[in-house]
Amino acid sequence: MTLDQITAFLWVARLGGFRRAADQLNLTQPAISTRIAKLEEELATPLFDREVSGLTLTRQGTLLLSYAEQMLFVQDEIRKRVVDTAKLQGLIRIGASETIAQSWLPDFLKAFSAVYPRINIDLTVDISTDLREGLLTRQLDLAFLMGPVSEFTVENVALPTFDLHWYCAAGSGPVDLMKTPVISFSVKTRPYRELMNLLTRHSRGCCRPFPAGFGIQADS
Repeated sequence: MTLDQITAFLWVARLGGFRRAADQLNLTQPAISTRIAKLEEELATPLFDREVSGLTLTRQGTLLLSYAEQMLFVQDEIRKRVVDTAKLQGLIRIGASETIAQSWLPDFLKAFSAVYPRINIDLTVDISTDLREGLLTRQLDLAFLMGPVSEFTVENVALPTFDLHWYCAAGSGPVDLMKTPVISFSVKTRPYRELMNLLTRHSRGCCRPFPAGFGIQADS
């Protein structure tokens, strides 16, 4: 029994298919099938029921899954605590919402590079809906977005709240939202929905918001 076999088994069980596990581990489907077959041979028991509707864990497979989760957890802990981070190389694909990119993300990237100087960063700034899709399709490794993401393959870590404020010049008096254009977030974002709720509540629906990403054509 090898760690590679256990890892292959874990991802097949998590994702429900050999092809998906192969994509996750950057292997071919036959390679995954071979690892599972050798693991089943060594344990002398089937780990999956292979049916037309898909794969399901056998009783022995369900028992092994709990041990596999523990083994992979220990492996991750070893990497975190023992490996010299200064020698790690590779690429990490990070996605961030625009608000985060314009606030504390530069400090985060600076601190990250100090700990992992040989890791390259591929940064994507987008709305949370697209960032979530990027995580689920494995196009992103890490995303800072308006969450959480309800998917068992994604680990959610709660971040501190981020307050937004609206300011005007001192002494400018009341603002007429019918005459003042409101440039807002994209219509697909949660901040846009929350902003619209506030504007509707306080201006009785009389404001004219212009979501980011939409052109404004002036009258000729």
